[in-house]
Amino acid sequence: MNDINNFDRKFYLDKAKKVLDKLKETDVQFYLNGTQNIWILKPGGKSRGRGIKCTSNVQEILNNRPGYQQYVIQKYIENPLIILERKVNNQ
Repeated sequence: MNDINNFDRKFYLDKAKKVLDKLKETDVQFYLNGTQNIWILKPGGKSRGRGIKCTSNVQEILNNRPGYQQYVIQKYIENPLIILERKVNNQ
């Protein structure tokens, strides 16, 4: 019985590795994704940083959307691209 379980585990691990390898080839932000991300919530219609919140839990964002207020949600980039001492936005 252990041999069958080990075979199944190896089979599915190999499949998962192939999927991840394919994602690495096609998703330019693959290495930016993870489970320890910080998300920045910016309320629409405000300025000077008023109302900005940060969270690491995407589910918290989805469950606690305040009313009908619009938000911009973006991922905090830990290591931004710097050229000539300026942050570069390469969307």
